[in-house]
Amino acid sequence: MSVRSFHAWLCGTAKSLRSAQRAAILRQNLRKMPRACTESGAGVSIDVLLAGRVSSINHLASRRATALRDCSAILHRSPARRFRPDRVAARLAWSTLATRRHGPIRSRPANMHADGTSSSATNLPRGPRMNHRLNRREALLAALGAAFASAARSSAQELLLLPPVAPAGNVRLLFFNTHLLPTIAQTVAGHRGQDDYRTAAIANQLDRYDVVGLCEVFESRRREEIIRVLQQNSRNAFHAIEQPKPWGRHLIGSGLLLLSRYPIVGEPHFLTYQDASRVLTSGWKADGFAAKGVIHAQLQLSEQPPAQVDCFLTHLESVSSAARAKQITELAGFIAAHTSPDRPAILMGDLNVAADYPVNAASTATEYGQLTSALLYGQQRFVDLWPAFYAERGGTSDALALEKARRIDYVFLSPPPTIGPMLAPTEIRIEPFLDEKVKQGSLSDHAGVACQFTLR
Repeated sequence: MSVRSFHAWLCGTAKSLRSAQRAAILRQNLRKMPRACTESGAGVSIDVLLAGRVSSINHLASRRATALRDCSAILHRSPARRFRPDRVAARLAWSTLATRRHGPIRSRPANMHADGTSSSATNLPRGPRMNHRLNRREALLAALGAAFASAARSSAQELLLLPPVAPAGNVRLLFFNTHLLPTIAQTVAGHRGQDDYRTAAIANQLDRYDVVGLCEVFESRRREEIIRVLQQNSRNAFHAIEQPKPWGRHLIGSGLLLLSRYPIVGEPHFLTYQDASRVLTSGWKADGFAAKGVIHAQLQLSEQPPAQVDCFLTHLESVSSAARAKQITELAGFIAAHTSPDRPAILMGDLNVAADYPVNAASTATEYGQLTSALLYGQQRFVDLWPAFYAERGGTSDALALEKARRIDYVFLSPPPTIGPMLAPTEIRIEPFLDEKVKQGSLSDHAGVACQFTLR
């Protein structure tokens, strides 16, 4: 096959067919290619393009990386007047359709015998070797064509190693108190055990969600393991935010970990609560050893139309109700400083405040009433989502006895703005995360709270 005939095969359907969506994806990804790349030359062998689809994931990753290096080197060496990304994108998009319809051009692999048997388990098809130095434009087409032909079922974003973006229509959220306590606290607060297994098992549950808030992940190695497993399962789709441990009297950090499939807008914000129970008043179970606080991040749910949401993750005092009341005041002020009336906001966390049952949010005689009153003050008026859907207790403090457990883990939503995209809750449920491999029967002493929202 000559270079000219090969070029015609790759681009022949460009004039008769148009794919605006695929061309737009390619144009966007071409612009995002890194400018600092290894100069690998423009010489590409035609047999690379004719190699067919690859079944090995490792081999696929290697070929995608090679295609990226070749393309980027050509992109930044070629004059702008000679390179038209829009035309190349359209031609490559339709060459992919031609490959899907007719299949890649193949010849018998070199390691296949005349009787049809193969001497290798890999058995990758190999095309005719035709060494030819292509010009820059042809080399670019060949390199991108190889990437598309080897993974025709993958999207252009996956081929160019860009993290996928969660669907803007639905937002799946989870809050979970993991009970992954540090060694220093296990003798006092109780040791659940099997921390290595529970860490991995919890991480394997998280890629089902788009936004995840975790608390009591105090040790950095536990957070790193959760992030590693989640990124492996989701193909590096998540952004992770950890609250830094402040200098001072605290022995351990906040234990908070916020994970988002959506991009983070700007910089996250942190607050460490000033009030907490102390050893002199509360004994060795005092919460003052931990730098409990709150994380704020603004998430980009959609670019067109633009839609952001303010997300807050917190863990309040568990021993002293007086210290917890002061923390609620600090939390309300922090929320007021980082929200806007034109954006919805979500607050999730272990607030260590037992919800009234039946719910009476209008009363300030109980701690729950004081909590809801504090969150109704200001420009963002938060609503407790559980009683908006159910009249049941909804206990979360004991994953194995939900009917008797207290509801101390919450997801609050501020009313959607009157102008612009709205975030509407469609579902909320309790996730006990039962696991028979854990001695106690569940991954944590708490149950998780899972929600789903619709972006309208």
